[in-house]
Amino acid sequence: ASGGAPARITSGPGSCEAPTWSPDGRLIAFSRELNGKMEIYIVQANGEGMRPMFALEGNQSYPRWSPRLY
Repeated sequence: ASGGAPARITSGPGSCEAPTWSPDGRLIAFSRELNGKMEIYIVQANGEGMRPMFALEGNQSYPRWSPRLY
């Protein structure tokens, strides 16, 4: 983030919360509630490529990055 005005980077139904930047600043992980299920999604910092991070049963929320991945 280089400063300036905030910009929306998510779209579609559901609510998003708990965003966290990847250590290299390229990705943002966040919790998304949709139809009563909470999942972790990732999106590129420019808002492109939003997708679920995992395909797991149950709810997942409050993502954290591991520095070992970078």
